[in-house]
Order: sequence, then structure tokens, then C-alpha cells
Amino acid sequence: MIGQGFVALTNRVDALTEITALVHEYVETLLEAQGQTSMKLDQAVQLLEALTDRQEVTETQVAKFDERTQRLTPVHGQAVQES
Repeated sequence: MIGQGFVALTNRVDALTEITALVHEYVETLLEAQGQTSMKLDQAVQLLEALTDRQEVTETQVAKFDERTQRLTPVHGQAVQES
């Protein structure tokens, strides 16, 4: 009787050990995926910041171009449109 109880207990411990190992692997996989997601989000933020900087430069250049074209005479403006 004690032998059967010991075997049953050993089997339960083995099963729980396997379950614990599976849970540990699952948690590691989740943490790795979270790290990759965080890295991708950081890359996306960097790209958005670069695009924002580029947009600001473009807007500044367009504003300068607009300022210069405002000083054109009507004849010069017509020549620019035709070219």
C-alpha cells in the first residue's frame, strides 16, 4: 500500500515538474516576443521621428520657395509656370 502511494506521488511530482518546465518555456517565449515587439516599436518611433524631422525641413524649404516666388513679377511668374 505504501509502495503504491509512493509511486502515485512520484508520478504526480513528475507530471508537475513537466508542467512547470512547459510553463517556464512558455513564459520565456512570451518575454522574448515582448522584447521583439518592444524593439519593433522603438524602431517605429525612430522612423516616425525621422519622418517628422524630414517633414519640418521640407516645410521650411517650401516656405522659403514660397517667399521667393512672392517677389516674382507677373511676367516672371508666367515664365516659371510655362517652364
